[in-house]
Amino acid sequence: MLHGPRTEVTVRVHAGFAGQPDGQHAQTHVSDAAGRVGIPLSSAGSWYARTIHMRRVAEPPFEWESFWASVTFPVR
Repeated sequence: MLHGPRTEVTVRVHAGFAGQPDGQHAQTHVSDAAGRVGIPLSSAGSWYARTIHMRRVAEPPFEWESFWASVTFPVR
């Protein structure tokens, strides 16, 4: 069960292609009091963001629960 937005969570953002980071566009952001993270977009084009949140659970035979989200959007 989720209990509202998480605050002061560190988010690391990497840019890359085909699973290979480019080494130049990594950023670190921390969520605000409302659990939001703003990520500046440096150029026009198609952008894709994804996140995975993992947490331990005590429900055998499971050890972990995962929450996945992704979004693709254009910037003009």
